[in-house]
Amino acid sequence: MLARVLASAITLRRYALIAALASTIAAATTHAADSGADGPRLLTRPRRDIVFVLDGLARLEQLDPDGVRESGIRKLLYGLDATDRAGVIRAGEGFQAAELVGITDDTREEIAGLAGLPAAPGASDTPAAPGALVRALNDSLDLLRQGESPGVVSSVVALSAASFGPEEDAGASTTAFAEAVASFDEAGVPLYVTAVGPFADKAKALAHAVPHADRRWVVETGNGLPMVFGGLLAAIQGYGGEPTIARMDPHSSDMASVPVLPNAEWLQVDIVSAADAMGVVPFRVFMLGPGEQFVRPVVSGVGNAFYRVRHPAPGTWGAMVMAEREVDIARYVVVDYGVRVAHYFPSAVEIGRTAPLHFRLVVTDGPVETEAFKFSGSTYSVSHGEVTITDPTGMADTLTAAWQGAESRFPGEHVVDDWSSSVAGEHDFSLVVYVRHDETGGEFVVRNTEPVTISVVSDGKELPTVYLAAVEPEQNPMTHDPLPLVDEYGTPPLLRVQAEADGAETALTHPYLLGRYIKARVERGTAVRVRDQAADDSLIDRVNVLSEEYALLEPDPDPDARHKPRTRPRDSSTPPDFGSDPHFEEYYPVRYIFPTPPLPPDWMSLLAREGHYRVKLVDGATYRVDPSRQAEVRQVAGPPPHASQTPEEALPDGVLLLVERPQLGAVYTFRAPDPVPIDMSLEVDMVDATRGFWADFNGPGGPISLGNGGWPAREPVFETVREGNTISVRVLPDDEDAPPQPRPGTLDVDILAEWSGTRLTPGAPYTITFTSLDGEPTAARIRIGDSTR
Repeated sequence: MLARVLASAITLRRYALIAALASTIAAATTHAADSGADGPRLLTRPRRDIVFVLDGLARLEQLDPDGVRESGIRKLLYGLDATDRAGVIRAGEGFQAAELVGITDDTREEIAGLAGLPAAPGASDTPAAPGALVRALNDSLDLLRQGESPGVVSSVVALSAASFGPEEDAGASTTAFAEAVASFDEAGVPLYVTAVGPFADKAKALAHAVPHADRRWVVETGNGLPMVFGGLLAAIQGYGGEPTIARMDPHSSDMASVPVLPNAEWLQVDIVSAADAMGVVPFRVFMLGPGEQFVRPVVSGVGNAFYRVRHPAPGTWGAMVMAEREVDIARYVVVDYGVRVAHYFPSAVEIGRTAPLHFRLVVTDGPVETEAFKFSGSTYSVSHGEVTITDPTGMADTLTAAWQGAESRFPGEHVVDDWSSSVAGEHDFSLVVYVRHDETGGEFVVRNTEPVTISVVSDGKELPTVYLAAVEPEQNPMTHDPLPLVDEYGTPPLLRVQAEADGAETALTHPYLLGRYIKARVERGTAVRVRDQAADDSLIDRVNVLSEEYALLEPDPDPDARHKPRTRPRDSSTPPDFGSDPHFEEYYPVRYIFPTPPLPPDWMSLLAREGHYRVKLVDGATYRVDPSRQAEVRQVAGPPPHASQTPEEALPDGVLLLVERPQLGAVYTFRAPDPVPIDMSLEVDMVDATRGFWADFNGPGGPISLGNGGWPAREPVFETVREGNTISVRVLPDDEDAPPQPRPGTLDVDILAEWSGTRLTPGAPYTITFTSLDGEPTAARIRIGDSTR
């Protein structure tokens, strides 16, 4: 008796929700798109209106006793935003929403509750009015037309377990269904129909009238609804792609790894299970964020778990699924970057210096790179962009941004090339991209949803510091052997560059701390001057090897790499926090790398010639370069090292090394005679010399010093520079303004028999590495011998 009283009380209370919801709906206002002088505003994504049509309610309650339909509709509503609207029509009961209501926590529960509410007293599975379902469908279209505005994506979800009544004309009803479905197609409103039950012939007739196979489902019981609502959610939200299906059993688990880039608006994971003879198979889900913190589902119910995380932290998310019985698990994963304006603005700019400002339109499927783009079934065209800057004094200025075409380095971006300010302080930026809806001709504006601020600083020392972190490939740190010109596959060395900036906490939320990119030069010379054991700025015969003026280093696209803390020695001026390491501290660098897609056209050939290559970061308006870590040099030389070409026994008397056709980059070996002469000399006969050469001498005890003597044996005129064990020689033209011309010549340079107080070791091997200054062979003959004989 008590159970019947409680059941009756609950039923009466739930029916009271109908009146309460009707009152809420009548008082609700519609959410029309913002409008103003610049036209309606396109929100983060188009607003969505959805109407649920429920039919055959008494049989639905029997076929779905676990209330899967209620949790499924609740999930659909949680997949909508506050700007979206929804309504309900219960066919055959005369109830429908007077207006669509905005999505709130209360309206979600009320609408989902109506889906789980039993049929009204006296209602039956076969409504007395045979056309009740058709009228409900037509009413749903009328409801969607109320407050209709351009850019709204509307849809109707019909769930029915109805069968034809004994006096109902099935043929006439089927024709009426076809006409109703055609009206949906004419209105451009998707109709999604699910028929539930083995005897739901009326519901099946409606489903079969829907021409789109991905908009209709037929299931035997409520056990089939979890998979249906998984597909419905993806379809209504407009996300592309197919779900991942995994066959699970109790002894296995399935871990999904989801990479999330910065500035993501939503992370959405919908996991649903199929059913077997025992019903919907339960499962457990363990979802972890990048910080390995457990995340609870927003909606969970029979056969489904739904997660929706706003502004998810960048990094790798993971979800592990464990089923109680063997079953198919479907996983719908969406990382939504929305329809928004993404910017690449730096955090700071030095006063009076110009910096480029890049921004672009981004939709669900990624950045817009072409003038026309599709979004949620509609086609739009990008018009133009504007930037409005408000300086600390309150003065505002609006600039038009140039759109970059498909052939540019940054296709689809809007760029202000040379913005600068003469006022120090915080500058606020409002970004606008104008787009046109191609079908209706309506114009919309997309604005930045988050504030954008650049700090203009009066002293460059206040800018973030960037330094060169790595240049690949590396040379052997012990031998300093040159990089081979080509590897065993005939491929030249591939240049890769990485710079880092200490972004502190800014790096976690804004990877473009320094702007869209930073600049570096890549230059080749025939030699490099060495002073105090460090390469200075003077490459001899320096030339730019890039097709453009600079190499552009962009932020590393790997979110885990960018947001993984690094360790460095602690600054002694900064006291450690309580309990932290007194000697080391963690920091978050922003990594800028070269190359990044799209690859520069000359990337594969940057190191394709012999010479010395220097990579040097270039100071910018948005950062300063650490001078102690600004540049690195790599040498590229010819074939692998090899021994002297001429056997010692075949050499003329007094000759230690004789090479008729020396190869650049090769290492030639000579042995000191016994006794070691006091005076040795190097003679180089150059044929068709245009620039000169440089040579490096080494022995088992270290570098061999060069003597002060050195002169050309005959014309032309040479310039000789000695640094330690290196000699550089240039052929000087008669006219300094004239281009170098091929000229023959011979150079004679003394080699000291002692260095650091140690004489050359008799019979020990000594080497010379010979390289041309201009990267082409210029020497025909090298002779090292005892000049006293």
